[in-house]
Amino acid sequence: MMEVSAGDLSDLGKLEDLEMSGMSRLRRIQARSFVHLTNLRRFVCSYNPVLTDVGPHLFHHPPEEVIMRNNALSTLLKDVTQWDHVRNLDLQSNPWNCDCQMGWLISLIAMRSYEDPDFFMEVKCTSPEWLRGYRLDSLIEHIKTMCHFSTSGGHPLTSSKTQLQMTSLVAGIFILAALSAFLIRSGRLSPPCAMPRLWFLSLRPRRETRLHGSVQSSIKYQKADQSEKICEMIEFKRESQYIDTCV
Repeated sequence: MMEVSAGDLSDLGKLEDLEMSGMSRLRRIQARSFVHLTNLRRFVCSYNPVLTDVGPHLFHHPPEEVIMRNNALSTLLKDVTQWDHVRNLDLQSNPWNCDCQMGWLISLIAMRSYEDPDFFMEVKCTSPEWLRGYRLDSLIEHIKTMCHFSTSGGHPLTSSKTQLQMTSLVAGIFILAALSAFLIRSGRLSPPCAMPRLWFLSLRPRRETRLHGSVQSSIKYQKADQSEKICEMIEFKRESQYIDTCV
């Protein structure tokens, strides 16, 4: 059997204990597969090496015990069941992908690990690579800062990959600015020409930017060797005021 669907167990309404383990071909459990099992108290689904997908709204009501260890699960939906009502939860030895979408599970395991820290020792990240080997219950502060995740029921706003890219970009800008300032001060880099003040004047209201009277201009050339930059200084005379620009 490669897949379990909602109609497969519809005639087992009185079943209290369901175990689906050691199924080498089981890949997927569809949504609402066990809603007909109204008396189900214990669900065991372990040692299924290719099981990667568990659909939402799986049960009629939350079982008291859910054991899903040693499968190929990398993610788990929050709406599979009401996890707060599952008294005994075992999710060890799955290759969990610890991204922001798993914030709810990280938060849940962090809370439960206070009661039994050893029980969740093998609930670890396999990806992303920089979190490989980390226990999920140790990442609660990480999801708060990197994913903007609220443990009171909020949702992740930004993926950790995007947040990391934004942080790297800002850091790169600051490093580039500091390096440029150092090179200018040490004389290894010539500063760029100052932005013409006339441009700033053009952003003001029109009545302030209108030039009155005659405008005289003269271009002065300053000789320099090859290591210096030649600037053309244009002086604009407005009444008794001069506006200097470098072009």
